[in-house]
Amino acid sequence: MSLVLLRPHILTFKNRLFPPDGSKQHLQRDLLLLFVAFLVMGCIFFILTFTMKKLEHDPLFRTFVPSKIIELMSYAFFILLLLSNTIAAIGGIFSSESMNLALAAPVSNFRLYCAKVIEILFETTSMLLVFVLPTALAYRYCLEVKDGFLIAGTLCLIPFVLIPVGLGIAFATIVVRIVALVWRRGVILLVVICGASAWVITELVQFLTYIKVQRGGTQALVQMIGFFDNPNPTWLPSRWLADILSSFLGPTLEDPLLKVGLLVSAAVGSLALGYLSFDADLLGARGAALALGRGRKHRSDRREGNDPLRGVLETVYHMIPIE
Repeated sequence: MSLVLLRPHILTFKNRLFPPDGSKQHLQRDLLLLFVAFLVMGCIFFILTFTMKKLEHDPLFRTFVPSKIIELMSYAFFILLLLSNTIAAIGGIFSSESMNLALAAPVSNFRLYCAKVIEILFETTSMLLVFVLPTALAYRYCLEVKDGFLIAGTLCLIPFVLIPVGLGIAFATIVVRIVALVWRRGVILLVVICGASAWVITELVQFLTYIKVQRGGTQALVQMIGFFDNPNPTWLPSRWLADILSSFLGPTLEDPLLKVGLLVSAAVGSLALGYLSFDADLLGARGAALALGRGRKHRSDRREGNDPLRGVLETVYHMIPIE
């Protein structure tokens, strides 16, 4: 039944590959996006390969930097996936008009939840592959990693990307409920952006004053990466994934099987938490989101007639050749 709910997306993908009218407009855009994606992947691969080849004879680099790069990447992508999954859940579940048909169909909330998990998963993990795949190939090409590095990384990425999906749906339910109650013309969003910007600027200033330029490039790189060691505590899934993959780079004192168990159990728990929030407050949160959207649309329609900036932005937007 979940495949029935995903059938519109499957047909959309099929029509983009083989358009019924023979138009090649979407094909040209898709090829352009694929070209940009492969270009980014190639740049990442060659930059990492060049850097690791230049510093491969430095013992400090080989024992410290590769594992820290994995740790920083896993931490950054976990935060990005958590944010993107939350936004995708708000748009695809609580604000999507197509959900009316799904709610009217004789489908249980569990099957509807499974379909939405698959849909959100495909929407938010494409960028992860663009960065992770060339990095893994560069490590396999330049470093003496143990056998099974690519296979273990692929298997561990499955629970790693499932954790933000479940948490994102749970967070989306909470955010929609709170925002619908206290939203006042974007005040919350403005406060969050200003606070986050102030924090980033403060951390950046401290970071620039902390880093000291030295002759040894490896030592400066180690000092720079070490600055980010604290934001990735041991209780985050990104740390577990980094420890598992780092065990293939050299000897380690920790048991990677324990971290595998933590990843799998956290994935199951986050999906269960997402389903509980989805099942308990789907209609309430969706009603609040639609009511908020109608109110904002009504205010926007009243201002649309005398808003020249909106007309300029829409004209520029429609001139962009990529959707």
